Amino acid sequence: YNKIHYMHHEHTAPFALSASYAHPVEVIILGIPTFTGPVILSPHLFTLWLWLMLRTYEAIDIHSGYELPWSMSKYVKFYAGTEHHDYHHFRFSGNFASIFTWCDKLYGTDLGYESFKAQRNAQ
Repeated sequence: YNKIHYMHHEHTAPFALSASYAHPVEVIILGIPTFTGPVILSPHLFTLWLWLMLRTYEAIDIHSGYELPWSMSKYVKFYAGTEHHDYHHFRFSGNFASIFTWCDKLYGTDLGYESFKAQRNAQ
């Protein structure tokens, strides 16, 4: 974190352009899962384009600061969404999953997000 991911956290209130603001090493590490599937499967160019657009949309969506009516978190239960990732930037730790929220529960990295959300909703 101190040498690589910290750069991405220079923005405690993320916005769409901060999605791609990261250390070059982090960009490479995060790019590996994005490109591994297409390299193995050798998809049609249109399918590759669609996949990359979806990954870009996902990164921008969770960093936008807005839970828009068409956000995937409203339709896909396990999708983290903006609020979940904003908590990650707020605490500088935990809530690492941008898509699969069950991973944070499984590994114990949700760091009280559910209780934070319940407390905020109770107010």
